[in-house]
Amino acid sequence: MNKDEVQTIIDELGNTKNPDEKIQLVKKLKAYCQDERVNNVLIPLLYEDLNPQFLLVVLQTLFHNDDEIIGPLIQLLKQPETPFQIRDEVAKILAETGEKKALKALLK
Repeated sequence: MNKDEVQTIIDELGNTKNPDEKIQLVKKLKAYCQDERVNNVLIPLLYEDLNPQFLLVVLQTLFHNDDEIIGPLIQLLKQPETPFQIRDEVAKILAETGEKKALKALLK
């Protein structure tokens, strides 16, 4: 894994405003999803934009075995304005984790 390449993509993502470019940059990060910087950048994006296409790409790029995503995903699931398609994807990710933490957080 090339750390410089990850940082370059992260920097570009922070600088671009074009939604299509943002989607392409997030897709590029998928190859590096186990790098903790990737989830650290992607999690805040869940709150920035409720564009379903963009959110689906972000959700698919997240490293699902990271406990840090549980809280933000639960929060996204509980937001009434979250589109059904996104809620469905979030529920699938939480089910994949199989973590008791996810279930406890969901039941709060």
